[in-house]
Amino acid sequence: MKTLSPNGIVLRLRQDQDIRITYKARLDSDTEGIVKRLELETSVGDFDTMDAILNYLGFSVYMIYEKYRTTYHFADIPNAEIVVDEMPYGHFIEVEGDPAAIERVIDRLGLGGEKRIVESYTDLFDRIRDDNELSFANLTFENFTNIVIDSAIFK
Repeated sequence: MKTLSPNGIVLRLRQDQDIRITYKARLDSDTEGIVKRLELETSVGDFDTMDAILNYLGFSVYMIYEKYRTTYHFADIPNAEIVVDEMPYGHFIEVEGDPAAIERVIDRLGLGGEKRIVESYTDLFDRIRDDNELSFANLTFENFTNIVIDSAIFK
C-alpha cells in the first residue's frame, strides 16, 4: 500500500486482491466526532504502471503502510460497513456509511459510550512516532517488531 500526500490531499495506490487508486479529502467533523470525507476510488489494471504515472505527474511516495482488514455488514443495516483493521500498532473498528446507519451499528455493537478516534491512521502513526521517538517513516509490521505501544495514547 502506498500513500501519496501532496497539498493536503491523499492519493492512495493500493494492491490487495484488487488494485485501486483512491482520492481522499477530509471535509469536516460534526460535534459527535463523525468525520466526513470525500473518497473517490476506481480500479487500476497495473500497479507498477499506475505508480510510474503518478511519479511522472510529480507525485512522490509519502508513506508505505500495511494493514489487514476484515469487513462485516448487518443484513438489516444495508447502508453501513463495519471493518476491523489490524494495524502494526493496534486493532481498530471503523464504521462507515450514512450517519443514521453508523449510529444504528454503534448501538448494536454496544459501543455508544466509547471514545471515537477521528484522526486518520497516519495521524495516529505520527503521534506514536513522536511519543516513542521512532525514526522510521513507513507504517509496516516489520518496523513495529518488538515495539510495544501503550494503548493510553489512543484515549
